[in-house]
Amino acid sequence: TLMRIIRDFNVDERTEDADPLLVSALDKTIATLSSSEVETAIMEHTVGMPYHYTLTDVLQQFREPLIIVLVLAVILLTVLISASTSARIHRHRMAASRAALDRETQERQKLQEKSEADARHREELRFMATHDTLTGLYNMNGFDIAVKRLLSAHPDELYKIVYMDINGFKVFTDLFGTKAGENVILSIARRFEKYATADICYAQVYKDHF
Repeated sequence: TLMRIIRDFNVDERTEDADPLLVSALDKTIATLSSSEVETAIMEHTVGMPYHYTLTDVLQQFREPLIIVLVLAVILLTVLISASTSARIHRHRMAASRAALDRETQERQKLQEKSEADARHREELRFMATHDTLTGLYNMNGFDIAVKRLLSAHPDELYKIVYMDINGFKVFTDLFGTKAGENVILSIARRFEKYATADICYAQVYKDHF
């Protein structure tokens, strides 16, 4: 009880407002204690009191390990950020590379398609220059080229020229129509192709003239 009163009443903080009777009673009570009791009381309420550690105490006590952990954490975080950045850059480069490769492939494909289209167009123009568009037989220009090639390959051979046309073809087309007339022309052209040999040149000179 005495020590509780002493604890509640801080002697170092006495002021003129302190109760004189209380101060006198405390002094008298302390005077009745033996020196061993006073030392015991002082020890229990100073050195013997349990110390309550604060966060500052913990940080001060484990300062070096905490610094090491913090440094390691910073290093780990830096490595992770660096790895993530490198991976992102790598993915970006790979995507850019794939996009460039795709563009290059598309460009090559377009160029190839254009080249093939140009080749087909040139072939069609050459064909149209030497062949009739309806029957596919040589026209007069193609016939001239083919005959010169044949005579050049076999200069000592003798050849005959056969010229024919269809009698009354205009009357036929007037009666039965242009489509019917084209079918007749195609039928004759297919017969030429069926029975002609390599040493025969045949051509559609003009409409029903062969």
